[in-house]
Amino acid sequence: MIEIKELCKIYDDDFYSLKDINLLFKTGELSLIYGESGSGKSTLLSIIAAISKPTSGEIRVDGENIAAYNDYFASSYREKQLGFITQEFHLFESFSVAQNISVALTLSGISLQESKEKVLNIAKKLGIEHKLQSKISSLSGGEKQRCIIARALVNEPQIILCDEPTANLDRSNALKFIEILKEIKREGKSIIVVTHDTIFDNLDIVDARFKIKDGVIE
Repeated sequence: MIEIKELCKIYDDDFYSLKDINLLFKTGELSLIYGESGSGKSTLLSIIAAISKPTSGEIRVDGENIAAYNDYFASSYREKQLGFITQEFHLFESFSVAQNISVALTLSGISLQESKEKVLNIAKKLGIEHKLQSKISSLSGGEKQRCIIARALVNEPQIILCDEPTANLDRSNALKFIEILKEIKREGKSIIVVTHDTIFDNLDIVDARFKIKDGVIE
C-alpha cells in the first residue's frame, strides 16, 4: 500500500508543482493519474519512485516513509520494490536486448547464471526471447517497449510505475501494452499509470482514477 499525506513540491520561485496531495494506492490495484501536460503528474511519479524528494509531506510504502530516505536507501527501494516503465525508451542502442534487460539486475548480487535465467524467463513471457541477442537499434517500437517492460519486471518488483507508457506507441502496440498490464495485475502487483492518453478512459482493469490539475488533485 502506498499512502501519500500532505505532499508538496515547491520550486525556488515559490511555484507549487504539487500542493497538498493526499492519495491512497491499494496493493494489487491499478490506479490511474491523469491530467494535461505540465499538471504535475510526472513530478508526482518521480517522487513516488524516490528519484526526487518532496518539499514537505510523506510517502509511506508499506508503512515506511520513503520521502525520508537517503540516496542509499532510495536506490535500494527502487531496485527491490519498483519497476519503472517510461514514455521514452531509454535503452542502450548499441547493446543487445539481453544486456539492456540485465542492467536492472546489476546490483542484485545474484550469479551470472541466475541473471541469465531471469532475463530469459521474462523475455519468454513478453515474447521477445528470439530477440535477446539483437541490438536495440534493430528493433521496432513495439519490441523496444517490450524490452523496457522486461527490464522493469525482471527483478519481480511489487510496484510498477508507468509514465506515459503509450505516448510513443501506435494504437495497435498501445492495445498490446494494455494486455500486458492486465497480466501484470493478475499477478497481484500494484500499478500506477500516469497518462493523458484516452485509451485508458474506459478500461475495466482500472480500480481508481485521480485527476490532477495545476498540481492539485481534483
